[in-house]
Amino acid sequence: MPLRGPLRLGLRVRLRAQIGPVDASARAWQASIVAYQYALLDSDGREPLAYHWHPDSVSHVTEPHLHLGPAAQVGVPVLVAAHLPTGAVGLPAALRLAVDAFSTRPLRRDWSATLATTGPALATTLA
Repeated sequence: MPLRGPLRLGLRVRLRAQIGPVDASARAWQASIVAYQYALLDSDGREPLAYHWHPDSVSHVTEPHLHLGPAAQVGVPVLVAAHLPTGAVGLPAALRLAVDAFSTRPLRRDWSATLATTGPALATTLA
C-alpha cells in the first residue's frame, strides 16, 4: 500500500490470526494475532525496516524483532543481518511510526484518536 508523503514509502502488512471462543460457552469469539510482518518499503520496493514476529517459523528467532534492511543504508553489515528485539509491536504502532518519523500524511484528521482507540485492542490480542 503506498503511503502519502515526501519519501514515497509503502507499507506491507501481513497478519496471521487465530479465531477461537472467548470462554467455554463458545457464545463469543475473538481473533488473536499469532504472527505479523510490517515492512516499510522504499520506492524501489526495498525494506528500510521491518517488524517481524513469527513464533512458529523455522527461524531460530521466534520473539518479536526488527530488521534494518539494505534500504536503511546503515553501512554496518552485522546490523542488516541482525534480529533486533522489540517486544510485541501492534499495527497501530507501525502506522504511528510512518506518520511521526517518516512524514506520511494520514487520510483522516482524527488518525491519532482512531489509532488510540484501536491500539489497545490489537495489543491485547497478541497471543
